Amino acid sequence: MSGSPAGVLQRLLETEKRIPDPGDAGTIAPDRDFGVCALTSAGAETRTVSNPADIGIRMTICGEVVAGTITLTFSSAFDEAGTTTFAITATGQAIHLESVAQGARTYVWRAVGGDTVQAEVELSEVVTATNVIDASESGKTFYLNAAGGFTSTLPAPALGLKFRFIVKTAPTTAYIIVTTSGANLMYGKMLERAGAAGVAGAARDTFNFVASQAIISDWVEFESDGTNWYYFGMVDVAAGNTVSVT
Repeated sequence: MSGSPAGVLQRLLETEKRIPDPGDAGTIAPDRDFGVCALTSAGAETRTVSNPADIGIRMTICGEVVAGTITLTFSSAFDEAGTTTFAITATGQAIHLESVAQGARTYVWRAVGGDTVQAEVELSEVVTATNVIDASESGKTFYLNAAGGFTSTLPAPALGLKFRFIVKTAPTTAYIIVTTSGANLMYGKMLERAGAAGVAGAARDTFNFVASQAIISDWVEFESDGTNWYYFGMVDVAAGNTVSVT
């Protein structure tokens, strides 16, 4: 092995710390304490993070070269709120993890910090125009606030993604929520305030808060299992929402 002793030592230390990036759709499998998995993306990509094999393992996952959002999906929740996804959207962004016991011989990750390069995701947003939602906004509430209506596009399904929509201004043109690429992935039901049947849907791609029928405070939540989108919510009148296939 050539090079100065200091250079050789540095390379050895780096090799011992670095956990290989498995690439798009691959699984990050930590095999050492204090390991760092530095990720490279060429576009929107995913990684699965397997559960730790023992207690007390520390690992960092960070963005080394980020050309598109890398969505991490954990095999188990990494916090007490049940979160299973984390989005890396910029170079230098990171999540720091430590393994803990959760039952006899069962171990899970707990997030113990994140790099300050990552901007905190706002938990709510007032929306007044066309909105293409990113997976990194999971957990956000969108207040729909334009009488003229607009379209909100959900990201591709990923396990644990969740979004809430609340009518802030009653629409005279519909508020529309659609899946990416028109995929028929919506399944769910809506309740109607007075106890009527409401509206249910299966294999749909478009959800509407109907013009001149939906009112302030009507709401719907969407949640993904990684394959489909499941919705549930409430409207004042049964005609306040529809679902359809385009």
